[in-house]
Amino acid sequence: EDTTLSYEEVKSHQSSKIYYSISYMKLPSKWKLAGASRLLQGALDLIVKHTPGSKMFGKSLTSHGGHKAIDFHMKQKGGEEVKGRLILVGMTLYRLTVVYPSDVAHQIQDQEFINSFEVNG
Repeated sequence: EDTTLSYEEVKSHQSSKIYYSISYMKLPSKWKLAGASRLLQGALDLIVKHTPGSKMFGKSLTSHGGHKAIDFHMKQKGGEEVKGRLILVGMTLYRLTVVYPSDVAHQIQDQEFINSFEVNG
């Protein structure tokens, strides 16, 4: 059985310090048994675990275009903040993030970026 998870990511840099990112990953179908909320929470826990020195500021379950989602806000080791949303569509997990230094938080259009994402299909 193939245990490899494929991962794709696209980044757009607003400046050298600010970037917007969309990534997605196909999850194994057997994970569906865990339920959407548990999958989203587990994925967020893994992101934090695999981002050394990161600290979670907040998270909340929400929906995006009728799909289960979770919003999050965290700080990375280098001091950058990350705001994002994980969206579960079938067994595809989408991650939308904005990464920026704390001192430019007022310039970030994170909600506009996240809310502009549409799932087709």
